[in-house]
Amino acid sequence: MSSQRNLEYLTLGIFAAGIALLYLVLRGNYLLGALVLAGIYAIVVLGIVLLSGLSGQYTLGHAAFFGIGAYASALTSLADVPVPAACLLATVSTAVFAIVIGVSILRLKGYYLALATLAFGLIVFSLLNGWHNLTMGPSGLGGIPKFQVAGLVFKSEDAYYWLVWTIAFFTVWGSINLWRSRLGQALLAVKRDEDGAAAVGINVAWVKLQVFALSAALAGLGGALYAHYITFIAPERFNMVASFELLLAALLGGIGTPFGAVFGALLLVALPEVVVLLRDYKVIVYGVVFILVSLYLPRGLAGLITLSLAGPRPRFAETGLAPIATATPRCKYEEPSPILEALNVGKSFAGLVALSNISFAVDIRTVHGVVGPNGAGKTTLFNIITSVFPPSSGEVRFEGTRISGLPAYRVARLGVARTFQNVRLFGDQTVLENVVIGAYRNTRAGLMAGALRFPSAVAEELQVRSEAIECLRFVGLAADAQRKAEILPFGQQRLLEFARALALRPKLLLLDEPAAGLNDNETEQLAQLISQLPARGITVLLVEHNMGLMMSVADRIVVLNYGSKIAEGDPDEIQDNREVVKAYLGEPADA
Repeated sequence: MSSQRNLEYLTLGIFAAGIALLYLVLRGNYLLGALVLAGIYAIVVLGIVLLSGLSGQYTLGHAAFFGIGAYASALTSLADVPVPAACLLATVSTAVFAIVIGVSILRLKGYYLALATLAFGLIVFSLLNGWHNLTMGPSGLGGIPKFQVAGLVFKSEDAYYWLVWTIAFFTVWGSINLWRSRLGQALLAVKRDEDGAAAVGINVAWVKLQVFALSAALAGLGGALYAHYITFIAPERFNMVASFELLLAALLGGIGTPFGAVFGALLLVALPEVVVLLRDYKVIVYGVVFILVSLYLPRGLAGLITLSLAGPRPRFAETGLAPIATATPRCKYEEPSPILEALNVGKSFAGLVALSNISFAVDIRTVHGVVGPNGAGKTTLFNIITSVFPPSSGEVRFEGTRISGLPAYRVARLGVARTFQNVRLFGDQTVLENVVIGAYRNTRAGLMAGALRFPSAVAEELQVRSEAIECLRFVGLAADAQRKAEILPFGQQRLLEFARALALRPKLLLLDEPAAGLNDNETEQLAQLISQLPARGITVLLVEHNMGLMMSVADRIVVLNYGSKIAEGDPDEIQDNREVVKAYLGEPADA
């Protein structure tokens, strides 16, 4: 077990001990009731921490899910449904409700998403306030039964304290596991760069929807517990101000770790006591606190005491490239079989023609080059092949199947990996984590398996980490595995992006100017790496301005100029083609 994992479990142990200690100190004190509420809010706020900390989505309407859970559990229990079943139904129904609305609003980003959730919160509040026949409107809904299991009724503060904080403890434990899981790492990648995440096979919309539903489910669970603790609920507890308070609690506690939800919940209960003399200016006070937190406490209280969930920190001694015994001979076939075909591909942007009727085929287990001056359409061609955007005309086929129009993540899952002209790493994650994310399409563990650490998920995690380390050894970055990707020199960032693409286990690898920013020694090493790939079953489509590198590794080259194909052939043919020399290398002096 890693030292970081030991630290996490040690922190969980301290958390459990703190729960027990607070009970012993405050037993029989009225403050125990406040701690019960803090435990309920910790579960609700945890949903916001997961939503914002993992995927970067911010909500201003989370109190709506809190209210839906509360009313759903209260109404079903009043209809003689057992309270535990009512709580479960409320949790599940809140998640389903979130999925229904999330399909639409999660297409939005940033402030637009926050405003959409705010509007949703206002709609729910209006329904709770106006649907008198169901919710009793502003008068509130009373007579809600206490939580009870097998005839045991949780009447005392002591019983409810242990119920709520036990649930809170296990939700924090599950959230820590989720943070490190396949889904958690995918969400962190989405938070950083959605296009880069799609390029490694992550279905961005689906993973965002999952965490949105989980966030709502935790709010619904908290609402159900709240309803059966207070036994009376009214719409005003789930209004816009309540949403603002929950978000403020998450930011104060810290959205970089699940433990931030606990600190935030304790502050949420304590802060009203502090501003009791300013209750008429409550919203203003909260607004000022929100601004101060944003400016001076961006990582929250949990960040101040370094309860971060950074990756494990093993050290790797290897440096340099993986051993290369001899130059690997390129694979030649008497009957070449195309793995990729571009058929009359064209692309226009608002009348500007970027590509016009481009056709070529890439044979399996070869290195196929694409060259041309700046603006020739090379990166546009890559973007069409990987479905970053669709072609205006023509189509692209991979292994005989049309892939034009497929989502980018589906193209990646077919075995098409790529690097980018401008390096697109998940910079705030480690070198190793970047490569692990690259292997996303080869893993299967879902939300529940990751959160509960099923043995299959643990075994899969270990396997992927082992493969990721081998990819890093192959490009010579194993010794840097635990460094942040964003602090690597530019040349090493290029190699890291290469390693991440290899982790996908691609059939076809698209390299967009991989030698840009590399020195001569690094370029020579890169040439050795590329030359090995066909023998490993990987076909390479290479865009590169370094003609020395291109001529040394390419089996066949396509030349583009002003969006059109002007030549295609082996390296010798391309070097002797006068039109290519004129368009790309310049007119000879004796012409």
